[in-house]
Amino acid sequence: MLSLFPTFATVALLLSLSGVSAGPGANVFACLNTQHSSPPYTFPLDISFNIEKGECMGHSGHHSTVTATEPGQICTEIGYVEAKRGGICFMGSSLWHLAYETSNGTSGKVITHWFTGPDRRRTNTMDILRGISDDVMVCPTADTCEDTEKRRHGNWWKPGTQGPIHIVFNG
Repeated sequence: MLSLFPTFATVALLLSLSGVSAGPGANVFACLNTQHSSPPYTFPLDISFNIEKGECMGHSGHHSTVTATEPGQICTEIGYVEAKRGGICFMGSSLWHLAYETSNGTSGKVITHWFTGPDRRRTNTMDILRGISDDVMVCPTADTCEDTEKRRHGNWWKPGTQGPIHIVFNG
């Protein structure tokens, strides 16, 4: 009788070493609030959002540029972000940086740490490592940022969903 266990074990080992994405991560939007900046911005204002990722990020979104024509909050989609799972990333974490720079010369950056969970849903969580202060918030929508959203870690989106989340810089 031929045993299929070695074949299944080999496939499982190969999948764990391949660095498959953990899922579900989150759809991320980057925002800059120019409403109460000091000194005030001049408009139109070009804003570039840039990302850097660690080796254990499965999906990291993309760079984006947007132009603000008046004071207020402007957001742009960065895309889907998720930590990898498997290989050296099994139960590991990944660093993901989001930075902005404006045509006025102002800039800001936040460094996040993404984790994959051991559960069957393979949920991701995100911790804010550096850059969080009164000038950076993580919010479920661009319009619903409250002081309670100024926390440093946890599930920023509902388990089993892909967000979205909004990282808001108050420039």
